[in-house]
Amino acid sequence: MFPSYPPEISLEGKPKEEIIEGMSLILRCRADANPKANIIWRKSGHSGIYDIKDHIEFNPIRRTDSGVYSCSAKNDIGQSQEMEITVDVRYKPKINRVYPSPRTTVSLYQSTRLVCEAEGNPAPKYSWLQRIGGDPVIWQERTNNATFYIHNVTYSYQGIYLCQASNTINGIFNTLKSEEIFLDVTGPPQILVDTFPVTSHLVVDKDENAVIVVLFCSDPEPRQTYWEWETFRQETNSNTGRHTADEIQRIPTQDDCYEARLTIHNVEGGDSKTYTLVVENEKGRETFSVALEVREPFLLTMMIGGAIIIVLVVICLIALLICLVKRDKCCFNHSSGFKPAPESIVENGCPDNDRADLTTAKTVPFCTNPGVKGKIATIGEDPFYKDGKKGAVKFVEGANGIRSKPDRPISAKADRNDNRDGLSFGSMESSVLEPDHRDQSIVTATATINNSRIKVHPQATHSTHESTSNRRTNRSEYRPYQSPSVEQAYI
Repeated sequence: MFPSYPPEISLEGKPKEEIIEGMSLILRCRADANPKANIIWRKSGHSGIYDIKDHIEFNPIRRTDSGVYSCSAKNDIGQSQEMEITVDVRYKPKINRVYPSPRTTVSLYQSTRLVCEAEGNPAPKYSWLQRIGGDPVIWQERTNNATFYIHNVTYSYQGIYLCQASNTINGIFNTLKSEEIFLDVTGPPQILVDTFPVTSHLVVDKDENAVIVVLFCSDPEPRQTYWEWETFRQETNSNTGRHTADEIQRIPTQDDCYEARLTIHNVEGGDSKTYTLVVENEKGRETFSVALEVREPFLLTMMIGGAIIIVLVVICLIALLICLVKRDKCCFNHSSGFKPAPESIVENGCPDNDRADLTTAKTVPFCTNPGVKGKIATIGEDPFYKDGKKGAVKFVEGANGIRSKPDRPISAKADRNDNRDGLSFGSMESSVLEPDHRDQSIVTATATINNSRIKVHPQATHSTHESTSNRRTNRSEYRPYQSPSVEQAYI
């Protein structure tokens, strides 16, 4: 004899993929019990017992079968817990209603709305589409909401609309379109600036044809259209001299919309003016102006040439400015005050006279010819150079005469090979006299040539020892600084 026990249940039959309307579905509730248990099915939202069989069969399953199903088992020993299973039936969108339908009329600049009601699982997405163009037909999406609100109606909203509802089931996109609704706009004429490319400024070369095109809508139809410029008026569908105003033409892709065209043949400079289209119907009046600019080739050439000249002038001015800046820097460097040079560089026991500066107060040895005893020469800083004034160098004549050339650059570089007139270059020494006034300073140099001593000294600005002819007559003259040096003397 088997022992008795209460039932234990399990559910079978739930599909792995989404449940789509129209397919078959069987749900089973298995119970393990002793004695045998009775199966009870219930459905959410349904009062009482739904079924008492061990399975439920849906063939085909419908969207109304969606819900939560639960089963339980009961015997004399006891009752099992309930187990639930959710049945979610997916189905394609269905549009239940669109309105106002099939036609609605609204006045220009007023408000209206289009409403779409649809169902589906998953819940459908909405789109309101407006038909644009004729062949091929293009549908432009106006909104992705169930309700399309238009707060300021213009002629661009006039046309055919439909609602589109869509969803995706098992990776498959499903869509459904409603019946068409025609939105009719009435009112005074209106220029189409946003919908069509209408320009308010036209540029044309001289001797070419200027074509001015304006698009407008009018419902009711326009009763009068004409062009105006200055004091002249020309009706459409007429010719006057070089001006041709074509008859207005309907736009095939836009209801109640028209095209007006004015052609000016072989334009001249005097045609540069503003042209205005005037449209009237029984509900109002609208105008639109286009400014025509006639471009003459000569003027264009002059503009290009002028631009090139301006660019060249700017480049030249920049180059001149750079040159002036560089020249000012150069002059500033030459006119800067005297600064003592660094100590003469001595290489191999002899000074490098190319880099030496005799204005330093340093003592350096001279290089002499072999057999000639060298002496030490010290040349101090010349106070005349501190003021930017330079004294002239003059030699005192000896027995055989001494020549000097104060106007050429003075070189202090020793020439050991210079033995003209039987002289050998010896050495020289100088000393600085400390005067009471800088204008009376005298620098005296003593040179020893073949054991004979001579004196050389620069002329002081106000020296009474030198002749008037050797005195500087223009004391205000400025020259760049040159290092003072003693010139070589020859007998």
